Amino acid sequence: MRGLGCGVLQQMWNFFLLCVSLTVRGSAGKGVEQPTELMAMEGASAQVNCTYQTSGFNGLFWYQQHDGGAPVFLSYNVLDGLETRGHFSSFLSRFDAHSYLLLKELHMKDFASYHCALYFLSVRLL
Repeated sequence: MRGLGCGVLQQMWNFFLLCVSLTVRGSAGKGVEQPTELMAMEGASAQVNCTYQTSGFNGLFWYQQHDGGAPVFLSYNVLDGLETRGHFSSFLSRFDAHSYLLLKELHMKDFASYHCALYFLSVRLL
């Protein structure tokens, strides 16, 4: 069996690879931890985690991006808790500095990169 990387599909045993990446906007030097690859079976569920070391943001976005395509919006969390859209659910816990994206009933179309992004609103008083 050859090694796998993002963009490479392993069709043996109906497994496929979800490529996970993270984009965080905010203060420079803030650490983020997340696995870079996740393997799952078609029809199963998979959880993509996002942790961060910052505070004071206004919301957290999740995007899906297929090779060569633009990022596609999946969900937005403003408050702590679970948000569900289709077969995607996203969870945010500001206390734990953690979010996850849950993909239910995986299909081949879910083979993509997933991006987590923090939104900061800057207000300037004149």
